[in-house]
Amino acid sequence: MSIVNLACANFAFPLLPFDAALDLIAALQFDGIDLGLFAGSSHVDSEETLGNVRSSAAALSARLRDRNLVLADLFVVPGAGFEALAPNHPDAAERARSRDLYLRAVDFAGRVDACHITTLSGVLFAEESKQSSFARCTQELAWRVEVAAAAGIPFGVEALIPWASHFHARCTCPGRLQCSTKENTVDFERVIRTMTKQGYCGAIGIEYVWIDWQQCNEVDNLSETILLRDLIREAMEGG
Repeated sequence: MSIVNLACANFAFPLLPFDAALDLIAALQFDGIDLGLFAGSSHVDSEETLGNVRSSAAALSARLRDRNLVLADLFVVPGAGFEALAPNHPDAAERARSRDLYLRAVDFAGRVDACHITTLSGVLFAEESKQSSFARCTQELAWRVEVAAAAGIPFGVEALIPWASHFHARCTCPGRLQCSTKENTVDFERVIRTMTKQGYCGAIGIEYVWIDWQQCNEVDNLSETILLRDLIREAMEGG
């Protein structure tokens, strides 16, 4: 089948030092990493990293090269929360800051040979109509697509499979954003079969998270990452 690699999110293990998280991902025999470029991250803070793109990119490239890992996806979340620095923020100055950070993120991605860039799509703002929030969102995301395309990097916002260019996978069930494989209700075998039929050629990132939100700190991320890795590998081999 055409899926090119299997990656693991560094932010599954935020209590480890960054280098230790990379060592673990390499030891788990993943092809690459999904790197969270998050505001206030314990690993790679967006403001700090993008403050000096050249040196930050050189340092990350060396780390990945030493572990024979590729950067499967750069997941850019510049603000602390969904509204801060959202692409479609109603405030023009906030949107300008968001664009500036995105431009630097694309530069960073290009320097580390990232295979893909992901961002959050934007939110509906209570002080305006849904139509206004959505219209501004489409304008801003279209601009981001063009910027990434000019750099030769696919850009996505977690779309459905027919339009997906990168895929985040983790187990879930009704009432839980994240759960164990034992509780999981996602038919990953069907997902892989559908990807194969659609000719999907991106990466699959195992994306367990560990945060105090939506009970996402109640799962054994290491064990569940291994179990889901093996489940998806088996599905890929059978696809």
